[in-house]
Amino acid sequence: MQERELFGFFVTGLSVLESIAYSVFALCSMVNAQAFAMQNAQDRRRVSLAETEKRLLANFPGEQLTSDFRSCFADTEFQQWKDIRNTLAHRTSPRRLYRQTVSVGAPNTSITSWAAEWPDFGLSLATSTTVDRRIWSANWTSEFLKAANKFGRHHL
Repeated sequence: MQERELFGFFVTGLSVLESIAYSVFALCSMVNAQAFAMQNAQDRRRVSLAETEKRLLANFPGEQLTSDFRSCFADTEFQQWKDIRNTLAHRTSPRRLYRQTVSVGAPNTSITSWAAEWPDFGLSLATSTTVDRRIWSANWTSEFLKAANKFGRHHL
């Protein structure tokens, strides 16, 4: 069950950012249809995070929207999220490492703690694995929406 939930979290979480990139590309297309072509299906299939960022840098280098794209997609959190999503969606389930701490003493022996890790990603699998990333994603989503609103009010 945890595998399915982690898969869903990382796949849909990255999809949020990809959807934002597509929306930003469409917004920019209303301002500069030549640089942000969306005339046919082939143009629309070409839209990606990287392509949106590249065209923002070339056409709107001084905009907050461009700055936000650069900052978000250069962030190690984003890079790790993308690596995890690509591994889960296109390769295999990453190996896990489990650890237990056992206390030995009179009159009982007990397990005092346990932990699971994805060592390939340097991640502990705990509540914070998704909570911290959800907050990160929500913060960036908010920043993108504010910057897109400012961009639209200025250019449209």
